[in-house]
Amino acid sequence: MGSFQPPTPLGRDPQEAIRQHLHIVGSPNGPSIFNLETLHVLRARRRLNYQVHHVTVKNTEGEPQQFWFLVCRLPDDSWLVIRWIGFPPNSQRLPPVRGDLPTLSFSAGTVIGEERSAALLMRARGEIWKLQLYLRTTPGGAEKALALEKTLQERLEAVAEAERGQEAWKVLQEVQELAPQELAGEELWNPLHYCYVFGEVVANGLAIVRVRLLSANGVILEDTVEDGLVVFLSNQPLVPPVQAELYDRAGELVKSQTVFQMSVG
Repeated sequence: MGSFQPPTPLGRDPQEAIRQHLHIVGSPNGPSIFNLETLHVLRARRRLNYQVHHVTVKNTEGEPQQFWFLVCRLPDDSWLVIRWIGFPPNSQRLPPVRGDLPTLSFSAGTVIGEERSAALLMRARGEIWKLQLYLRTTPGGAEKALALEKTLQERLEAVAEAERGQEAWKVLQEVQELAPQELAGEELWNPLHYCYVFGEVVANGLAIVRVRLLSANGVILEDTVEDGLVVFLSNQPLVPPVQAELYDRAGELVKSQTVFQMSVG
């Protein structure tokens, strides 16, 4: 069983991390299908350790494509793409907005739920690789990263193929204490986060400045709107239905809407 190959390299800043990621996904078997010189950031939500970038880039046919990237800062100040979504050329990015009230549209989200073993294994190995990547930025972390890879391989080889997805997640949860904690007041990326969600507030002319998510299991998440974008991270599962509350500058609730009726993943 071969070792997991990293899905994307690090960047010195968010845009370099995005460029690196686009280079890899755009050139799986040859030259890149993207002209990275045309990469342009349309909007961004910039938190200290997490940023959402809505970008456009032209392919080799000259057609513009849109992408959303969630990037995170590691302790050595490098950046890593942890979630992304792309749209085909000339596609409609979001559903049409009807009515005169503001709307929250999520363009991507991940809530860990039941998954088939192969998909679960792929996701778990990706998260473990990110943890190994983080460890290599810390003193003595290279040895811990190698030991984690060895443990994972041994555990996966000891179980049936159909059980490897669950086994990989068990390994990930057992090494939770190795995950980063906090940097300058904001939580760092954690591979055991149940949920990374980023979205767009279509304000319809109203000044929506804050969005709150309320999960059926009592989890409450908040973010400030920047450039029409919000990002939420949780180390607890979000149990549907999940309600979103949109607030204006006066702190008044303008609209409440259901954003998740079922788990997304």
